[in-house]
Amino acid sequence: MDIYKEIIIPERKEMNKIKTVCDICGNDLSEFENGNYKVNRVKIIHEKGNVWPEGSSIYKFEPDICPKCFEDKLVPMLKTVGIEIDYKEDWNF
Repeated sequence: MDIYKEIIIPERKEMNKIKTVCDICGNDLSEFENGNYKVNRVKIIHEKGNVWPEGSSIYKFEPDICPKCFEDKLVPMLKTVGIEIDYKEDWNF
């Protein structure tokens, strides 16, 4: 979940993102982005809609989930529906 702060600029109002928090626990996701050559992030995207040569209408759902909630809450649920969790090495990063 992105958290915004309203900033009033003469003649217009803008919304500037302050931080992104986990939709499950509310923790700040920036704590997982320390930049020390480590990767620990979650990407879940569901897209649906129509794609036509003259234009597209795509709707996207991207929940913000911290790695701890993913491992502690989503992985056990995925296992109960028969999804096997198998991490593979990815050198194309």
